[in-house]
Amino acid sequence: MIKVYIEPDELWYYFQKHKKRFGITMDNIAEVLDDETGSPLFKIYLTEENGYPSMTIEQVHNEDDEEILIKECAISSKDCIAVYQKLLKQLEEYGKEIKSEMCSTSEADETDFAIVLERESELREALAIFLNTLMGLEECDEIAYDEKELTEMLDNIEMMLCQDFGYVIYRPQIVECDGKMKLVEFPYEECDPFGDED
Repeated sequence: MIKVYIEPDELWYYFQKHKKRFGITMDNIAEVLDDETGSPLFKIYLTEENGYPSMTIEQVHNEDDEEILIKECAISSKDCIAVYQKLLKQLEEYGKEIKSEMCSTSEADETDFAIVLERESELREALAIFLNTLMGLEECDEIAYDEKELTEMLDNIEMMLCQDFGYVIYRPQIVECDGKMKLVEFPYEECDPFGDED
């Protein structure tokens, strides 16, 4: 999903208004967010270079690691709109590529749905036992946690483990891609909180 915070026809005025500040900082003016988690995947930043608007598209690897993919400068209000529109179109393409990469090549079948249900049940059971342990109960004590609550906890734990610690959980999901239901086995497979060490 794309979020545009400054529209193209407002960008030149916005830059002029905040020009002094852009000498030492930059603003996130548009971004692609993950449909599932709401986490940013790509951002367009605006700053100043030699007195003119400078825009970059950066890929977000984690909170502290962003990679510059494209850098463009504009020298007039007309140029500013054109450059920004071009970057917005590219941002949309990056969003589509990421969504496509997350999808498996074939459409989900009954076996895939069974895999998802079995794994979700297994994860919820493991989480319920873990919660019992945290609260000082015996592992075999009655487990009385709401299924919806456990699923919500799993969503948060999965995202936190990936983004904060780099652990990728095997949690198959059926997602819609290009109008078809497909199996994604590792929804956070591309997550790299520590950056590329090579």
